[in-house]
Amino acid sequence: MPTIHLEAQVSPGELVELRDRLTDLDTKREAETLTPAEHAELLKLVDVLDRLDAVRVQSLARLAAIRGVSLPVLMGQLGLSAPQHG
Repeated sequence: MPTIHLEAQVSPGELVELRDRLTDLDTKREAETLTPAEHAELLKLVDVLDRLDAVRVQSLARLAAIRGVSLPVLMGQLGLSAPQHG
């Protein structure tokens, strides 16, 4: 099942940690206190999260097709929301 494959890649707790770190780095970027190393980390983190979001949507779309429902309907059934980007 596609959702099992996605969950095996990154646990929900790890995803929360990644998003929290992104928020921290973005706050430092806005305050213009980001170091060069943190800037590189920010760019890498944005890339990783974008790829994870793409895999998540692809997996959910496959599951929606299997169930014969639209993606928004499936997400509602699963209690999921689209990721929020700052």
